[in-house]
Amino acid sequence: MATLTTLHRNSNLNQSANQLLHSRDGAAQILGVHARTVDNLVKRGHLHPTPIGSRVMFHKDELARFAREGAAVIGATYNE
Repeated sequence: MATLTTLHRNSNLNQSANQLLHSRDGAAQILGVHARTVDNLVKRGHLHPTPIGSRVMFHKDELARFAREGAAVIGATYNE
């Protein structure tokens, strides 16, 4: 699995620059993790969704923040 430092430069994030909000599956694809990992990161307070009605979406800036700052978090998520 790629590191989050690598994922920050991932072309998926750059290609999605015009899209402001992403679904859970879209966020997982951008971050290069499984959708369940996105759920776990939200549950642990490491990734912050934007509720839109009954949907849970992720703003592109939040995904970029996590890609920059979350490298240690994802390791801790799997080690706990």
